[in-house]
Amino acid sequence: MSTAEWATTLAGFTATAAFLGAIGSWFMKVWMKGFLNELRPNGGSSIHDKINLQIIPMLENLTEKQIEINEKVAKLEGRFEQHVDEGE
Repeated sequence: MSTAEWATTLAGFTATAAFLGAIGSWFMKVWMKGFLNELRPNGGSSIHDKINLQIIPMLENLTEKQIEINEKVAKLEGRFEQHVDEGE
């Protein structure tokens, strides 16, 4: 192959690589922008907002109710044991 043919082949490979790099860069920018938008607070419609504004308060409320129920069950167990002891 002559020098001109090598230069043409190298230029073709370089142009192809540049094109694929530009497309890949654009794709990653668009994809990451869409992905990151789901993690930013934006008034309630992102996954981040759903978790922070809805799911976490519900879990905290359930935890408080579970603690109350456990206390009431313990109190009832104590009364039951007392009742059984008095009956013997």
